[in-house]
Amino acid sequence: MKKQNLPLARIFVCINEKPSEKAQCQKAEGEKCAVWLKEEVEKRNLKGKVRVTRTKCLGYCEPEGTSIVFEPFHDQFSSVRFEDVPALFEEFLRKARLP
Repeated sequence: MKKQNLPLARIFVCINEKPSEKAQCQKAEGEKCAVWLKEEVEKRNLKGKVRVTRTKCLGYCEPEGTSIVFEPFHDQFSSVRFEDVPALFEEFLRKARLP
């Protein structure tokens, strides 16, 4: 058994694809949002401090956009469009007191 060091914060991005009529975060740019966030974490040298994780359904399916959760703050947003992500990320960094 190996104990792992946890990051200071996590961002969960829904990329779920549902075989139904419900909204699908994958179709609502979920993957594009996750890729941008991962790249931004690396650009800002936050790897190890912030982890971006692709996830399945977060429970709030909206056709307008994906769902994203920012931990440890328990901030969850639905209907997130790709163009919303930079501002949400900046707010998250401010709350987390990260550069």
